[in-house]
Amino acid sequence: MGIKKELTKGKVADGRAFESISGAAEGEIGFGQFAVRGTDPENQFEAFDGSEDGVIAGIAMFTNSGDIDDLVFNDKDAMRVLRKGVVWVPLSEESDNVEVGDRVAVYTDGYVIKASQVEGTDDDDSGHAMVIENAEFASGGEAEDVVKVEINLPSKVVAEDLDSA
Repeated sequence: MGIKKELTKGKVADGRAFESISGAAEGEIGFGQFAVRGTDPENQFEAFDGSEDGVIAGIAMFTNSGDIDDLVFNDKDAMRVLRKGVVWVPLSEESDNVEVGDRVAVYTDGYVIKASQVEGTDDDDSGHAMVIENAEFASGGEAEDVVKVEINLPSKVVAEDLDSA
């Protein structure tokens, strides 16, 4: 019997110590989706949307203060953002297959892809993928699977332009 991975988005996946910060959602943010600092950077988070201007805050964690039926935080919901630890995160529908140890990038939909996938990308998408130096896949999977990501923020984050990469 397998894990119902769609129900694990944003949940801590490993019993090791983890660190998170709290604030309020600014707009809708899916559990397990990457968040950036919002209009009030100390107290708000927005979903990552492919803009290179956003400061990656971390990964939206599953909490009961969100909409647990739809697995999202709605505007003004109290939320937590994982900064360090291992968490379940959905792979973008644009993702190639990933393996344990592959480096992580955040795609324009706020979900993850393999960092090497953005190198040489030449497609019609606009925006940026953010390659996170201190993040790697802790389990393997294919597009739209929910996989483990280990992250340690703050970290160097490099914006890769998808139009010219």
